Amino acid sequence: MDIWDLNDIHRQEDSEYLLSKLGEKAEEIGFYREKISSKFDPATFIKALEKTQEIGILSSRLSARAQMKLCECMTDSKANSENDIISMKCAKAQNETLFIPLWIKTISEKDFNRVIAESGRYSYYLHRLRAVKDHMLCENEERIINLKDLTGSEAIIRVYEKG
Repeated sequence: MDIWDLNDIHRQEDSEYLLSKLGEKAEEIGFYREKISSKFDPATFIKALEKTQEIGILSSRLSARAQMKLCECMTDSKANSENDIISMKCAKAQNETLFIPLWIKTISEKDFNRVIAESGRYSYYLHRLRAVKDHMLCENEERIINLKDLTGSEAIIRVYEKG
């Protein structure tokens, strides 16, 4: 059995701390939801985008470690449990950020250009969001898809991998 040194991703004992930071960042993003919807300010939107990126980085670190640990031994119940918990918390945090692409979808071309003017490194990302706006669902439907991914195809794949 191969055992990886996963400390480059993060130490096991840091998992709880990183999960709490993920929860804090997900709560903070709610502040930006209210600010963005009540008053249009491109600078506030860019700050929300930065928070979203921080959530993505934390989610990636947590998920990568949990999944690699699980790959060491798919029948390890502790690794399976940790992976499930992290997947659920990451999906919950991602659901808190869904308003950003949905907001970009609804703003006028004039306001979109104002955001782009201040977006810097996020310009390409915002243009891609805008390009696929016709294919975005409403927020509740997007949330359902995120949660379905946890219980749908991933769950079936796990059953076959364990068998």
